[in-house]
Amino acid sequence: MKKKLVLMTSALMAIGLLAGCGSKHTHEWGEVIYTWSTDHTSCTAERVCKGDESHKETETKNSVYAVTKEAKCEENGSGRYTVTFDNEVFGTTHFDITLEQTGHEWGAITYTWADDYSSCTATRVCKNNSNHIESETASSAYTVTLSPTCDEEGTGVYDVAFENEAFEAQSHEVTLPATGHDLTAHESHAETCTEAGNCAYWSCERCGKFFSDEEGKDELKKDGWIIPAHAHTLTHNSAKAATCYVPGNIEYWVCTECFQYFSDEACTHPINQEDVRIPAHHTLTHHEGKEATRLEDGNIEYWTCDVCGKYFSDEEGKNEIDAESVIIPALGTDKTYFYGTYWRDDSFNYTLSFGANNFSNYDIDCEYYFSSFSYDDETKELSFIVTGVESFGEYPSPYEVGDKISFTYNAEKDVLMFGTIELSKQ
Repeated sequence: MKKKLVLMTSALMAIGLLAGCGSKHTHEWGEVIYTWSTDHTSCTAERVCKGDESHKETETKNSVYAVTKEAKCEENGSGRYTVTFDNEVFGTTHFDITLEQTGHEWGAITYTWADDYSSCTATRVCKNNSNHIESETASSAYTVTLSPTCDEEGTGVYDVAFENEAFEAQSHEVTLPATGHDLTAHESHAETCTEAGNCAYWSCERCGKFFSDEEGKDELKKDGWIIPAHAHTLTHNSAKAATCYVPGNIEYWVCTECFQYFSDEACTHPINQEDVRIPAHHTLTHHEGKEATRLEDGNIEYWTCDVCGKYFSDEEGKNEIDAESVIIPALGTDKTYFYGTYWRDDSFNYTLSFGANNFSNYDIDCEYYFSSFSYDDETKELSFIVTGVESFGEYPSPYEVGDKISFTYNAEKDVLMFGTIELSKQ
C-alpha cells in the first residue's frame, strides 16, 4: 500500500494559474502527488496536466533516512525519510515516522538479603539508562525444615515473594546449630541392703539421654547408673519356747544393717519384729462354775495352769486368784432332830425311814434309799449316800439324791436314837 503526500508550492500554483494549454500548449499542472514505498526507501513524485491528463511528469528517487529524535526507554522518538528530486518542481519531500519507546533492557536481577534474613530486596538496572532502576523489598517467612537436636544441626528456610512479577520468589536456607544438651546432675547414692544405689550421672531434658560426665560426651544406657542393692547381713536367732512368765520366740533372722526380720535364711519372707515373739502364757484348764448345794461346796468358773498350778479368774490367765477363793461353801441346813428306822431286806438293800421331830408327833415323812452304808463302832457314826428319796409327809425332804448323811446311831437297837443329824460333805 502506498502513502501519498501532497506538496504544494506557491511557485507552481502561480505557473498553473497564468499558463494554460492553449495553442502554445502551456501545461496547467495539477498538484504534485508523492507516493512512498512501503518501507519508505523510495518516493515517486507525479504531476498531471489539467488540460491533458496524458501529459504527466513523474520521478522516483531513493530516500535518505535520519533519526531526528532518539527513542528512549519510556519516551517515543522520531525519524525522517528525505527525498530530493532532480526535477526542481518536485523539490524535496519528507516522511516522518514515530520511533516507539525502546522500553527497558533490564540487566540481571540481583537479590540482596537483610543480615537477619527478615527481608530481601530485588533490584534490576536498565542497560539503556542506569538511572532507570526497579527495586522491591519484601518481608520473608521463616520455616524450620529440620529441627536441630542436642548434637545434630538442623535447617531453616526464609521464603520471600515479590509483587513485581519480574522478580522471582526467593528462598534462603540457613543451618541451625545443634542445641547442645540441657543437662541435669544426679548425685551418687550408696546402695544398701534394701535399696539400689547409683553413681553420679547427668540426664538431658531435651533428648532424654543419660551421661556419665557433665559435658554430655559419655552416654550411658538407661539404668546404667544403678548399683544393685547388696545382700542382708544376717544374725540368726534360734527358737525358744515361752514359759508362764518368760516370753519365747520363733526361729528368725535379723539384718544388722536395716533391722528387717525374716522367718527364713534366704530372706524371702520378711516379718515384723513383733511376729517373732511368743508371749509368756499359761497352759490353762477350764473349770466350769458349779452352784453349792446344802451338803456340797460349789465353785466359781475358773482356770488353772497345768504348768505352774496357779488359779485364774479369766481365760487369758491375767487375773490370778487364791485356790480357796474359787470355793462356794455348801449351803448346809439348820440342826434338826429326827427319828427314824432303817431295815435291810433279804437282798441287803437298806431303807431308812424317819421324820422330822417337831415334838408333836412321830409320823414318818420320808423314806431314803441309800448306798455306801458305813458305821463306825467307836464313834457310833452312821453314814450313807442317798440314792433315792420318797417324801410323803407334811415336811419336805431336806436331802437330795447324792447327799451324804452322817449321824450318831446306836447300832445295837433297831430304832434310831434321837440325835442331831447334820449334813456333811466328804
